[in-house]
Amino acid sequence: MMTSEEKFLTAILTQAVEDASYEGNSKKYLKHKVSATNWIVSNDPEYQNYCKMLGIDPASIRNKINERFSYLRFLFHF
Repeated sequence: MMTSEEKFLTAILTQAVEDASYEGNSKKYLKHKVSATNWIVSNDPEYQNYCKMLGIDPASIRNKINERFSYLRFLFHF
């Protein structure tokens, strides 16, 4: 069973992944997308610590986000 802290950290990481995965064109949500993506791929110490506290390899999430962006760069040539 997860502690309250683990549930909270899981919610933060889940929201970050959802924000980074946003595919719409709302300026508000695109700002969240950029912020979440930067937080994950920049190896932010807070991100690293949250993953460590939950026993998650931070690179596994980061690699998924990077794969997604590589695919988008291929499609749209940026």
